[in-house]
Amino acid sequence: MGLDVYYGSVLDTFSEIAITKDGEIIENLFFRTNTIVGSIIVGKVIRIDKTVGIFMDIGRELNALLKYRNGIKIGDYLPVRVSRDENVTKGAVVTEELSLVGRYAIVNKTGEYRFSRRLSEEEKIKLFKISPKDGIGCIYRSNCRYASIEEIEEEVNKLSEQLNEIEKQAKNTYSIKTLYKISIDSIASRYVAGNGKLINSLEPIMDQVLKLRDKKVIHEGLKIVIEQTEAMATIDINKHRFKSKYADVDEAIKEANTIALKEAYRQIKLRNLSGIIAIDIISQIKKSSIDDLKVVLDSLVASDNLQTTYEFVENACIFVLIRKKMYDSFI
Repeated sequence: MGLDVYYGSVLDTFSEIAITKDGEIIENLFFRTNTIVGSIIVGKVIRIDKTVGIFMDIGRELNALLKYRNGIKIGDYLPVRVSRDENVTKGAVVTEELSLVGRYAIVNKTGEYRFSRRLSEEEKIKLFKISPKDGIGCIYRSNCRYASIEEIEEEVNKLSEQLNEIEKQAKNTYSIKTLYKISIDSIASRYVAGNGKLINSLEPIMDQVLKLRDKKVIHEGLKIVIEQTEAMATIDINKHRFKSKYADVDEAIKEANTIALKEAYRQIKLRNLSGIIAIDIISQIKKSSIDDLKVVLDSLVASDNLQTTYEFVENACIFVLIRKKMYDSFI
């Protein structure tokens, strides 16, 4: 049992990573081939604005933005990690919280332990036996389910040593310099789990990949239309040709909405949608039916690797989600 990961270039300037289970894509990442998210760079402070932040030269065309804090002055050289890529008009977003991501863990300098929501209490207790040194903190990923404690500890120790070495280099660096560079291969390898394989090609699953380009999804007779604008993503749910097993109208609509919500959330993960996402469900009459749908969405959000919150807009019958951005989406 495991997760196979396929990756490759698309449209020359973009790359795609498809995570599969039993041959089916369960998650998809789409990003610029020259992404620098996760890279650690010593940058130079060139401008400080207390209301906006600290602008840094990190060797890119546009200056990066760092959150403002006291004690930093123009001309300082600081090690930062890139948390968001630059785009046409805005530079990258960077943070002073340095971390390295592995297949099983993310190591940082917080000294704190955190765990994926997918890990059981028993698995968490076992992971507490790993004791990183030098104030290293760990976020244990869901992939820990597929590995032995020895494998996880070996990776944590390796990443800890690497992070300590990066910090030492940074203290003696007084020029703009990349100390840790991210690559497509390293990103893809993080998602391989169990006895899964890493495949440098999208060709074997290209039929599935191409389906994700379609804005219309027909699922169990329901039509789901997905649109992406610069400001947000919208998902419109239509009864289309759905046939319910219930005679009661509200129960039939609740059944349709439940099926559609699950498929819509699956598509959100497959297409890596983020930011504001509005899901326009079929109008429900009873408040109890809406409450049941909230339970369904709570479960879907809890199983998501990315931080997600939502609100329900009652007068419009719309769920509005805010999902943390990770790389790009392709629609």
